[in-house]
Amino acid sequence: MEDLIGVYGILDLDHWPNAPFLLLDGGVEKRWKEPYAFHNTDRGTYSGWLMQYTLSGTGWFEKNGKTYEMRPGRGFLCQIPENSRYYLHPESEEPWIFLYFHFPTALFPFCLFILHYITSIFFIPMQFC
Repeated sequence: MEDLIGVYGILDLDHWPNAPFLLLDGGVEKRWKEPYAFHNTDRGTYSGWLMQYTLSGTGWFEKNGKTYEMRPGRGFLCQIPENSRYYLHPESEEPWIFLYFHFPTALFPFCLFILHYITSIFFIPMQFC
C-alpha cells in the first residue's frame, strides 16, 4: 500500500467545462506522529465535497455533536464548509492511511441524494475495494 501514497491532482480541466462529474483532486495519504486535523467551518479557498475512506489505521470524524471512529472500511462524506472536523488522534499508535476524493460544490444535488440514504458515514467492506 505504501507505493500508492500521494496526492493526485486533475489537470487540464479547461477541456471539460460542462462535465457533469468533476474530480478536483484525490489521493492516498498516510498520517502518523504529526498534527493532522481539519475543521471544516473555515478552510479558506478549499471548498466543495470531500469523501474520505480509511484503508488502515484509525482516524476520527466529528459532526452534529457525534464522534465517529474511522477504522478500515469506514468513510465519510462532508461538504466544505460545514460544521465538522476530521483528525488523527495525537496518541495514535499506528498510521492512518486513507483514500480521498475532492469534488466541486456543483455536485451538491448528487451529494445531498447520497446523504439522504447514508448520512455522512458509510461502510464498504475492504474485500469490495
